[in-house]
Amino acid sequence: MAEHHPVSAAPEGGSQRTADPLSQNLPTIALREKLSYGCGDLSSNLMWGVTASFILYYYTDVYQIAVERVALMLLVVRVIDACFDPLVGWLIDRSRDADMVRRLIAWLAVPFGLIALLAFLPLPLSDNGKLAWATLTYTLLGAIYAGINTPYGILSSLMTPHPQQRVVLNAFRAMGSQSGMLLIALLTLPAVHWLGGGSSQQNELKGFPLYMAGVGALGCGLWFVTLKGCVIRYRPEPHRFPLKILLGALLKNRDWLLCTLAFGLYYIILSAFYSFALYFARGVLMQSTAFGGYILTLITFFSVTGSACVPLLIRYVSRRTLLLAGYVCQAALLILIGLIPLTPLLFMLLFPLVALQLGVNSPIYYSIIADSIDAGMAKTGVRTAGLAWSLNTLMTKVAYAVGGSLLAMMLSLGHYDPQALIQSELTARYVKIGFIWMPLMVYLISLPVIWRLPRDRQTASNK
Repeated sequence: MAEHHPVSAAPEGGSQRTADPLSQNLPTIALREKLSYGCGDLSSNLMWGVTASFILYYYTDVYQIAVERVALMLLVVRVIDACFDPLVGWLIDRSRDADMVRRLIAWLAVPFGLIALLAFLPLPLSDNGKLAWATLTYTLLGAIYAGINTPYGILSSLMTPHPQQRVVLNAFRAMGSQSGMLLIALLTLPAVHWLGGGSSQQNELKGFPLYMAGVGALGCGLWFVTLKGCVIRYRPEPHRFPLKILLGALLKNRDWLLCTLAFGLYYIILSAFYSFALYFARGVLMQSTAFGGYILTLITFFSVTGSACVPLLIRYVSRRTLLLAGYVCQAALLILIGLIPLTPLLFMLLFPLVALQLGVNSPIYYSIIADSIDAGMAKTGVRTAGLAWSLNTLMTKVAYAVGGSLLAMMLSLGHYDPQALIQSELTARYVKIGFIWMPLMVYLISLPVIWRLPRDRQTASNK
């Protein structure tokens, strides 16, 4: 594993004090280390990509659980899951083990790979048994994801304290994230059909667990690449604050609250695009499920491209301005796509412009969150990084749960029939609401929140 380099040493006769990190010479972060950091979110999003894009399809069309029951299950599991993220963050903040962040990732890398298989293992059970198995494995998936992704979120703050370097690191994180989503979008259905010996429901029942065994093994290995390649240079002094004080400090951190809210709304949008792409292909564009895989690939490819552009864009445009301009453009494009007579070709020409900005948003949010946490700690003296990142992870899960439940409700209201080759007009109408009009509403709701985010020059002072 990589060697650790603390920024400061303890003074004589006293406890260790951390010097102001921004007054130090900036560390050199090599390309190899940036790529290693990106491998963490590549691993996370191999799993997240499957759950975001295919688990609703797997539950309803492959494992054949009733849509109404899936909608309720997704929401209930996230309520249960709400306990895990703050607990992990609180334990990190209270830990006197300087390597707790790394230890959690190392301990959970193998369970992370195993749960990938179990979540898509179709045990031959009754209808109630299927629902219970799906609930159990989806809950474990959320718990393990919280345990490994919360310390990973903190890691960039320990690698460098400088805002611009964090933007670059989080651009690599976003590229890793989107690359994972791209691989999942590109390979999942072809691989499942190849491994299962065909494209029927019975073939997919065989193909999904075999495919997810490979995804889990790859995800596990990538976490160890992150551990080996990333260097911890900056260690805040550990403090054992009561939970009440930690929460109080976070609630006083206006910038963190605003960014967390905007970030959660952003994940509702992602949930709609990734979860409903297959249904949009079948119900609105009247294409095959495989065409939905092409839509997912297109979304993810252009998201990766958008993330790759962020380090260049922030040299000329502030992060807040990039978000505002991008959201306005995406809202306008969705209105256009929703109102014009839509053909598959026209959709594939217009929607990449929406996806491009999706990739820009992610690294910007991560970097603003990291800066706001540090600014809040400097102002209050309370170390909240673990709890703050855990609550950000929780927010993304809640957003996906809310989005997924609403989308499943749309399928139910539209009387979606997984066996039908051509869906009804009612189904198509509700699918379009879920894929176009619901994200549009969230974009519009998000704009005043983003407007209140700090300008780049204000973040450090937490004004």
